[in-house]
Amino acid sequence: MIPLMLNISESRVLVFGNGAVGSRKAQYFSGEAKEVTVLDKAASPEEEAEALSRIGLYDYIIAATDDAAFNAKVCAIAKEAKKWYNSATGTGNFLIPAAFKSGDVSIGISTNGKAPAAAAFIRDELRKTTSNHPLSRMIELQETLRRLLPDVEPSQEKRAEILKSVLKDKEVWKDLADGKEPDIEELLRRYQ
Repeated sequence: MIPLMLNISESRVLVFGNGAVGSRKAQYFSGEAKEVTVLDKAASPEEEAEALSRIGLYDYIIAATDDAAFNAKVCAIAKEAKKWYNSATGTGNFLIPAAFKSGDVSIGISTNGKAPAAAAFIRDELRKTTSNHPLSRMIELQETLRRLLPDVEPSQEKRAEILKSVLKDKEVWKDLADGKEPDIEELLRRYQ
């Protein structure tokens, strides 16, 4: 598997299971997807058939009940329908990482399903190190430089070098941490 960042703003997500795991997975998608629907495990075969028939209406299917056989059935139907699917008790064609956002930075950690608790631990450790870090300000600076550089430097390779040099510049990081606005013109002169 490879890490990807997907725009799911026009996507519909169906989560089977409204326990702790299903709620956590639904929360992961809420605010990003167009729609997130959570269904509890059906009480009767008729309700189950109706719930399973809805899979074709959604883009992402999450099987998060405590019943591994039911989750496998959900995933088999989703696979047949060529949907993105994930199972809390088995495999899927995508994984949901342990993730967090800090400003414009999104970080997702995966152990490829082998140790989800370890992924969550790593996520929490990274969150601690970025909580008071001027990373968001550096991202704003990089965005500004990327917008301005084509006007002063025609070479894409040289522009990439300049951006990397600014990222490695301890003085720039110190200024950002101290709340100082970097002098863009000085930076461009320094690294051209």
